[in-house]
This record gives sequence, structure tokens and C-alpha cells, in this order.
Amino acid sequence: MKKTILLVAALSVSSCTVVGDMDTDEKYMTIAGTAIGGIIGYQFGDGALRLLSTGVGAAIGGISGLTLARNMTTSDRWAFDKTAAATLDHGPTGQTQGWNNPETGNNGSFTPVRSYKGQGGFTCRDVYITVSGNEGFQLEKMSACQQPDGAWRFVGGWKSGANY
Repeated sequence: MKKTILLVAALSVSSCTVVGDMDTDEKYMTIAGTAIGGIIGYQFGDGALRLLSTGVGAAIGGISGLTLARNMTTSDRWAFDKTAAATLDHGPTGQTQGWNNPETGNNGSFTPVRSYKGQGGFTCRDVYITVSGNEGFQLEKMSACQQPDGAWRFVGGWKSGANY
């Protein structure tokens, strides 16, 4: 038990140092990767083995999310953001819209899967988002709601809070 508490404390202190050096996108992708990895790891074993596999999955997922975020350049993010806005505004449900950055080779896609009225009567959309590059592949299902000014705001997932 004491070893577990010491391990958690050590990881908490070391993660505080790393998080301070991250931008917002890196934080969201690390959190999303950690959650997804932890969920996947939880599926294996029981008791102490389940705890271990959940921790390992969370660590691998967090590292993967951070690595992917750090490999998106400004021009990648511009292509990503431009496609996000166009897809949310005009993309038909079920139709995939892709983006590609020839400078880096990074690419991805947006696929709206559902439109509905959210809180306050705003139009919202669920969308599958992929990002692929030299360092890996990320798939995320997110929700975005249109704001009174016409911009879209992600309300779930690693880009939560971002406006388009």
C-alpha cells in the first residue's frame, strides 16, 4: 500500500512539471489519450492486474496524445481548423471531409454523425475526428455546438472549448 501511495505521489509531482510546459491543445490531447488508454487497459485482468493494466494503458495513451499534439505544426492546425469550421457549418451527416498538409504529410478527417438541438436551443453536432501523422493516429468522437455569434464550440473531447 505504501509503495502505491509513493508511486502515485511521484507521478503526480512529475506530471505537474510536464503539464506546465504544455499548450492547451497538448493538454487536451494528453487528457483524452490518458482517458482512452485507461479505458482500454481496464478491460484486462482483475484486481491488482486490472489496476496495473489501467495505469499502463493510461500512461501509453497520455504519451500518445501528447506526441500527436506536439507534431501538429501551425500549418497543420490551420488546415485542421479550416476543415472543422467548414464541416460543422455545411458537412452533410455521414459524409467525411478530409484535410491534408503537404508540408508535413499530416492529415485527418471530420465525419458528422448526428445533428441535434443542445442546451439553449443551439444547433449541435457529434463528429468523428481523425488526425494522422508521422507519430501516430488519433480517433476521437466529439460534440460541438454553434454559439450565438455563429462560431462552433467543442463541448467534449480533446478540443473542448476551442472555437471554430
